[in-house]
Amino acid sequence: MNCPYCNKELKLLYDNTNVFRCSNIQCKKSIGMAGTPEIWEKVAQIAKIRNAGRKYTTNPEIKEKRKEYLAQKYATDPEFKERVLKNGRKWREINKDKVAERNKKYRETHREYYKEYMKKYNQKKKDNK
Repeated sequence: MNCPYCNKELKLLYDNTNVFRCSNIQCKKSIGMAGTPEIWEKVAQIAKIRNAGRKYTTNPEIKEKRKEYLAQKYATDPEFKERVLKNGRKWREINKDKVAERNKKYRETHREYYKEYMKKYNQKKKDNK
């Protein structure tokens, strides 16, 4: 029996038990996992399904259809739009360092857009005073 993630052989955890774990120390996905052969079969089945789903969702045509669907839903469903905005605000609040890093990269790669944005922003500030 092999690990469903790294395909290395599973080894017996204790001599007088029926509990196995992955023999590959570098297998990050199975760290801390131990179980009977039935459990490992179920894990392998789930991993196979997950990988098939990943192949499906990484297909460029499927990605584009999903993007169009979500854009349409965002434009027409106010509850969905509010939920997306709320979750975005929550994520930005938790991940301030990631937001700052992304903004820094954007300012460096889109200098013209950023300058134009800052001009409009500063003009708006002046108008409000």
